[in-house]
Amino acid sequence: MKAEVQLVREVLEGALAPAVATSVLFEALDRWDRGIPADAGEVLELVRGPLALALARKLDEDGASQLVAILEARLVQSAPPPSSSDAASDSDFEVDVEIDLEEDLVSPFVDAEDELTSTTQMAAVSHPVSVLVVSGEPQFGLLLKATLGEDRVHTLTVKDDAALRHATFSANPQLVVVDATAPPNMRSDELAAALTRLPDATLPVLWALDTPFGRETRSQIQGGHPQSGGMRTLFLEREEGIEPLLDLILSRFRRRSTIPPPS
Repeated sequence: MKAEVQLVREVLEGALAPAVATSVLFEALDRWDRGIPADAGEVLELVRGPLALALARKLDEDGASQLVAILEARLVQSAPPPSSSDAASDSDFEVDVEIDLEEDLVSPFVDAEDELTSTTQMAAVSHPVSVLVVSGEPQFGLLLKATLGEDRVHTLTVKDDAALRHATFSANPQLVVVDATAPPNMRSDELAAALTRLPDATLPVLWALDTPFGRETRSQIQGGHPQSGGMRTLFLEREEGIEPLLDLILSRFRRRSTIPPPS
């Protein structure tokens, strides 16, 4: 994953609660609709465009502007010095801002109890949370990985029933996320039947309930398929945002990667 995207994620998580920070980054990447930024110039485009808009919806205008300015300055600092031939034309990295990068950006989203917990627990070696994405396109899995980081989530995307069966047992996922914005090569009733075969420890999640495929699949899960009664599934509409899913992944990662403080 590009170092610049990681830098953006780290700055956001230093200012906002992790689930809020990652949801803002996910929304920005999704709206950018050009895949994962390939270089620092594209990351700056992302920051100045979709990310700035996403932050404005979460913070007040001053807070959003300040955070964008911090991100711009940090990206400029991290960029390699231009060669003499590029120095005159490389205007992408010109930022006219004076800001103390060491100053913490106070966020209304960071809970004091969460901060206390994070300082009294010690990180332990752990594996990323395994998430199996059921989708006809790879984009959703790539966005999850870019948003959360490869140290916290491992994603695998499958498109059909055979691949879903195989990956369920080979990858042992903690979550199976159906991306209804890009339906897999399965009918909704086939997908509902496949979800009933998941191990008890694996939680099914249906993203984009507001799409036609999402509604059809929920209908099958909730009773249209004879084997689907009582199955636990998390249903998410795009309007409510990706934050509940990201928070769920982060909570499972924290539960596996922290140990109690010494007595």
